[in-house]
Amino acid sequence: MQKMFVGFFSRRGCSSAFVVLAFLVIGLVLTPGVSHAGRTITGATVNGGNSVTVCPGQEITLGITVLCSSLGGDSSDWKATIYNFEGSPGQCVNTPDHYSDPNTSTSFTETFNVTAPYALGTYDVSFIVYSEDNCSVYNSNYYTLTDAIVVECCYDDDCPDDGNPCTDDLCQDGTCTHPPGEDGTACADDGNPCTDDLCQGGICTHPRKAEAECANNGDCGDDKVCVDCRCKCLAGVDVFEDDFDAMSWDKWQTHGNWNFTYFGSDPIAFYNGNGTWVQLQSNAIDLTGAYRADISFKYYIHGVDDSDDLWVYYCYDGCEGIEEIGNASSDQWLNYSDTIALADASWYFISSFGLRIYGKVDLNEYVWVDDVLVTAYYLDTDCDGVADSEDNCPDVYNPNQADSNDNGIGDACDAGPGDADGDGDVDGDDLSILLSLLNQPATANPLCDMNGDGVISVIDARLMVAENPALARDRRLRSLFR
Repeated sequence: MQKMFVGFFSRRGCSSAFVVLAFLVIGLVLTPGVSHAGRTITGATVNGGNSVTVCPGQEITLGITVLCSSLGGDSSDWKATIYNFEGSPGQCVNTPDHYSDPNTSTSFTETFNVTAPYALGTYDVSFIVYSEDNCSVYNSNYYTLTDAIVVECCYDDDCPDDGNPCTDDLCQDGTCTHPPGEDGTACADDGNPCTDDLCQGGICTHPRKAEAECANNGDCGDDKVCVDCRCKCLAGVDVFEDDFDAMSWDKWQTHGNWNFTYFGSDPIAFYNGNGTWVQLQSNAIDLTGAYRADISFKYYIHGVDDSDDLWVYYCYDGCEGIEEIGNASSDQWLNYSDTIALADASWYFISSFGLRIYGKVDLNEYVWVDDVLVTAYYLDTDCDGVADSEDNCPDVYNPNQADSNDNGIGDACDAGPGDADGDGDVDGDDLSILLSLLNQPATANPLCDMNGDGVISVIDARLMVAENPALARDRRLRSLFR
């Protein structure tokens, strides 16, 4: 007869019951066996005591004492034992055969070596004994040693990884600890090319790289953005504008009863509702290469009730509703404004972006629109008001875009050190520019960084005066910048 016993023993804090889940007999499924009075477990030990502290997987000795009754005959014999640890099925051990004495109850003790659990924690150990080998026939009572095995770490390798790359996983006095690891160790990449990814005090930090001027827009103040680890200005260009003063639909595609009227003396676009869908959509607006775009217009609604809807749509490959601007009369001019950014909505930054005002307006309901403006902002590295894509010297401040030799390269880039305004001469104007940029990084105007140390300073002013005859002849300047 073949039987299978499945049970568990528990860690501290979990159920300590020893459960018999099933007995499987070939050809038959039987109910769990009943404890037989012929054998009773009266005691158990681990390494000779009630508890033991060991390393993971260390060999331990389990001892068990069984009282075999004189009342049970063969059913009182003891030939096998199941012991159980948490997380594994019960293990059957065939012990030396012990037979009951028909005249008196007899107590027997056996020991056997087993492997302690590998997982750290505190464990109960449970036992049950049988009258036949292979743990078959007539099970005894259940016996549990509570908190019998304490598994502690003995080596660092016994400790699980806490998942933090900035801590060490160490065994200290039997306890796994996770103190901060070595500062400067590489950790998870935050995806920002302008930061280092380094452990500091047990935490993964992302400080700005030494060579980076910025790591995010917050490093650049309110009027600049961080791109390629440099703070750059934005040059605004009005790429679509209509105040309807021309009273023309040349910039628009219209659907519905659109017309022009006057608000005071100001011409505006006007829609007289007739119960159909209204649409006012711009022709293609080129946002290619822009970093962001601002969209604004004014509108005035009269007589529109909550059964109607008026929406702003943005169009690229199809159109999507962005904001409902009217389902009730405003009877005053309201302003719509929005900003779209390349980083958040790159699909808008194409050559055929469109702005649409769309909805349904009933008879004798009116909509007025005026001052439509779309301003695109382009990167302007040198902050001279000219977008990099149009700047003939994008890294040097030259708002006049002078190119005296017509070589396509601005004079500012043709100029040598000290020619801060790029006019081909180093004079008082250049010194004034340098002094206005004192203590700023050289990126503000590289031509002012005379000594190439990366900072515009008084030392650079002294060099500018000393190295350029037009300035050196001025005794007042020589005395100021000696």
